[in-house]
Formats: sequence, structure tokens, C-alpha cells
Amino acid sequence: MTPMWMPHRCAVPPHQLTSRRNPGVERGLRAGVADPRLYGLDVGERKDSAMNYGKAVTAAEAYLKAIEGDEPQKVVDLFADEFTWEDPVGAEPLSDKNVLHQRYATAAGKIRVIQSGPIRGSHSNAAALPFEFELQLDELDRPKRVRVVDVFTVNDEGLITSMKAYWSPEDIQDI
Repeated sequence: MTPMWMPHRCAVPPHQLTSRRNPGVERGLRAGVADPRLYGLDVGERKDSAMNYGKAVTAAEAYLKAIEGDEPQKVVDLFADEFTWEDPVGAEPLSDKNVLHQRYATAAGKIRVIQSGPIRGSHSNAAALPFEFELQLDELDRPKRVRVVDVFTVNDEGLITSMKAYWSPEDIQDI
């Protein structure tokens, strides 16, 4: 009979792993890429109710649909009363819903979205959304394609408390 831990190709059964025996596991846990329970590590119960990453994934899906629409208020309604919006990361963060509405109103009905990968949840209240969008603001502007990864955090109600858009000038191309 093959031991249960063999498919993992690990020399040590998961229930025997500790951070002293496997520093890679410890790094993975710190980075949030490993579920400690898979390695038999007792981390106790999480005290925060935001552990449900499903709310963050749902918010990212709703955001993707809303930005392609022609109603900017639907995008704004996805955000909590207190939020930060940083697009791109490194720009001055916004936290005013009126300004956010103006930003999305500029592109309303002019965006075509292409999801470029699955939405990735986390071990907390965050999700990452990789996508591309095509945009032409007016007839004089050449159509553009922009590759971006948006990272969201949400509150217990599933409303976005922060959105960070990762893209650079190299991610913009004429189409």
C-alpha cells in the first residue's frame, strides 16, 4: 500500500513537517502560498472572519463585468464607503467615490474586457484578477490593449476596501 503522502513527492510525511525541517514550507506559509493544514501544522483557529476568500473572488468577478458596462455607478457600488483605489500602483491613491465615478464614466461603454487567467483567491480576504482590456476613448485616439492585474481586498460584506492595478507603459499596445 502506498503511503498517503507519496503523491506529494516529499521525503517526509506532511504530518511530520515543521519549519525547522523544511524552510521552504515556512517561506510558503509566510508568503501565503501554502495551507499549513496540508503540512500537519497546527496554526489554531483564525480569529478574523475575512478568511472567506470567496467574497473577494466574487467581488473581482463583479468588477470585471461592471467595468465592461456603460453604467459607472455599478462599479462604484462595489466599493465600501472607506476604500483606496490605486491605478496604477505608485499613483496617488483615490478614496473619493465621486472622483472614482468620474474615472469610470470617462471609459463607460468603451471597454472590452478579456480575462487572461483565473481569478486567484488567497488565504485571507484578497483576490488577484489578471485581465486585458481594449479601449478607444474617442475617434482621434488609436485603440489600445492594456494588460493588467488588479488585486482586491474586501470587507466582511464583500465590498472592495482596496484595489491596486499593476501595469506599466510596457503593458499598453496599439491595436
